[in-house]
Amino acid sequence: MPYNERLLRLNLYTLKYRRLHGDIIEVFKIVHNVYDNRAAPLLSYYDTYVTRGNKFKLQNHSFNHNFRKFFLSVRIVNIWNSLSNYVVDVQSIGVFKVRLDKFWALSYV
Repeated sequence: MPYNERLLRLNLYTLKYRRLHGDIIEVFKIVHNVYDNRAAPLLSYYDTYVTRGNKFKLQNHSFNHNFRKFFLSVRIVNIWNSLSNYVVDVQSIGVFKVRLDKFWALSYV
């Protein structure tokens, strides 16, 4: 049975989507200090709050070499910044997951 058909039968998302979903959840945990600050990756925030996106916007960094672009703190920035404040400004991981799924369902229809 082909991969896409198996996903439909089992009502699962693609592996790419599940990885991205997990990465976004990890960034939420880092931003909301669920992890110890000494163990979590360092994320750079914008100092000012703009009207678009969310109030936890992360800064993009440019690098001279390609190997750095695959780090979590680099590859997730644009996706995290595209989320609305309604999605990221919650205190519960469960509420975040529900709002994230609804946001992505509405965004990619």
